[in-house]
Order: sequence, then structure tokens, then C-alpha cells
Amino acid sequence: MAARPVLSLLSLTLVLVLTDTALALPQLIPVEKTLDPCFPITACKCPFGTVWSIDAKGCPRCSCKPGCPLYKCPAIDCPHGMAKDSNGCPTCGCAPGPVCPEPICPLLKCSNGLATDANGCKICKCNPTVCPAVLCDVLCLNGHIKDSNGCDTCRCNTTVPICPPLCRMHCPNGFVRDSNGCEICKCKPFKPICGPVCMIYCPYGNVLDSNGCPTCRCKKGDLAALDDTLLQ
Repeated sequence: MAARPVLSLLSLTLVLVLTDTALALPQLIPVEKTLDPCFPITACKCPFGTVWSIDAKGCPRCSCKPGCPLYKCPAIDCPHGMAKDSNGCPTCGCAPGPVCPEPICPLLKCSNGLATDANGCKICKCNPTVCPAVLCDVLCLNGHIKDSNGCDTCRCNTTVPICPPLCRMHCPNGFVRDSNGCEICKCKPFKPICGPVCMIYCPYGNVLDSNGCPTCRCKKGDLAALDDTLLQ
């Protein structure tokens, strides 16, 4: 009779141990409830681009853009590119240019017009003067007289400029001269490779072009015997 309470106590203890062990184990909750309802988010691989949107659950979803149709457009020049439709596909029309504000430069006088920015809009800055190449038959040791645009003319300066001391550089082809006719610390480029020249005798030398190559014209003062045959 004395053993029964012991067995009952052991049974009760065993039940309590099993109960505590069961509480320590993780609960088997369905996986869907432990993850983000939007998981997984699958990216789309689309040849013409991807469009992202929000579905009814508030989750991002992707879809593919429709393909662009092929138009047979005439050859047109569009400075700002081709116009695009609602799907981002190019059409046969030109894209409109930017709306440029009118520059307000009351004190700026530009003989060559106003310069433009990257969008083609005029800005308050003058275009630089592009001087034509001057082929003169004179050698101006003191530089050329410039016109109103700052370009060289075929007239020589009569005044001798006061030139600063020259730096110690070795220039096989001589030094470059500034607008005053003074040599600066910059070497002249190497002699260019010139093409064939007419067989013409010039006692005072040939007229040189803008690249420094002799032409088929003689400097003033010579009697030239011109032969149309070219040196090969």
C-alpha cells in the first residue's frame, strides 16, 4: 500500500517534465505567417524595359514594357533628338527644343553674335572672333597691325615693341611670337610635311600658306618662269 503514492508522484513528475519540455520547443506555426507577405519579389527581365507597380496587397510587382514598333522614317535632322511616344519609343517626329529665356545684356555689344550654352540657348557672352588666315607677301618683324576685330592685317607695326627677356629654351624651329611680335617661351612646331610644288623659280622665295608650306606663287619683285609640271 505504501508504494502507490510513490508511483503516483513519479507519474505526476513525469507529466510535468514532459509539459515543460514541450513548452521549450518552438511552436510549429505555418511559414506564411512568419515571412513578409510580399516575399519573394521577383525581378523581371524585359528586352524593352521594366515597369514597377503596386498590386492589391501593397506589394511591388514588375511587368514588361511593350516592344517598340519599327517605323520607316524619312531622313530628317533633329537637333534635339527624336520625339518619343507614351511608351518611350522613338517616333518619326523631332523632339521639341528647350524653351530658352531671352538674355538681357543691354551693355554687351557682340559683332559676332551671342554665344550659346549646352542647350543651344543664348547667353550673355560674345562669340569669339574667328580670324581668317592672312597670306601676306611681307615679313613683319615687329608684328602685324590688327583690325577692329583683333585680326592681323598685311600691314606691319612700325614701332619696335619692348619685349621681356626670353627664357632659356632650345627650339630648333624658333620661338612663337605673341601679338606684339615678341618671342615667347614656346617653340614653333616642327616643319610640316608639304605636298608637291610647281616647278617655278622664285629669286625671293615662294609665298607660304597657313601651314608654312611653299605655294606656286612667288613673292613680289621676281620674274618667274612658271612650268605647270608638278614634282612627283
